[in-house]
Amino acid sequence: MEEEVEKEYLAICVTKKSQARVVDQPCDDDEKGHSWYFLPSPSTVPAVGRKARGGAFGWPEDGEAYRAARKGGRSADAKVDESYDLVEVCVKSRTRMRVFDGRCDDEDEGHAWYYLPLTGHVPAVTEKAVRGSFYLFGWGETYRARRGGGKGSQAAIEETSAEDDETYTEPDTEEPTPTESSSSSGNCTTVHFRKSRVRRC
Repeated sequence: MEEEVEKEYLAICVTKKSQARVVDQPCDDDEKGHSWYFLPSPSTVPAVGRKARGGAFGWPEDGEAYRAARKGGRSADAKVDESYDLVEVCVKSRTRMRVFDGRCDDEDEGHAWYYLPLTGHVPAVTEKAVRGSFYLFGWGETYRARRGGGKGSQAAIEETSAEDDETYTEPDTEEPTPTESSSSSGNCTTVHFRKSRVRRC
């Protein structure tokens, strides 16, 4: 029997009103008026500034999604490999201000994991997270971060060591804003799937 080949989709960020492609960051940050748009492979991917056609909104259920290069082109050439290590921080969904990890571990409404490259800067608790994403397209290792933040490679700690970080008491904050973000926790292997962390035992 022949193995079934998993379908692939190229994800691009577009404005909802015009479906014109823009850079990915507005979608990474869940900015209003922007959304991921998925083009099936094979297809032609529009460059930034061009209008997207032939795809659909909503995460595909029958395949894997990858980012697309800004210049676009044939899907085989536009596919971007993002299998690199990341640091995850818990933030308020609306403001991206970093809070205590327990908010995301407990799946509190209005909070979600935000992923940053290990090579970048990690904000301290109460600072705003930037140049990362609420979404995961790659399959690298994910680390927690010390509450003081800093350079990613130095701030990163194993999830099992997170409780050994300095004691932290979260200050009183404003009421959280509801969100559709989700996360999961446990002692199994972490893999990345769409906008959440999934455990595989």
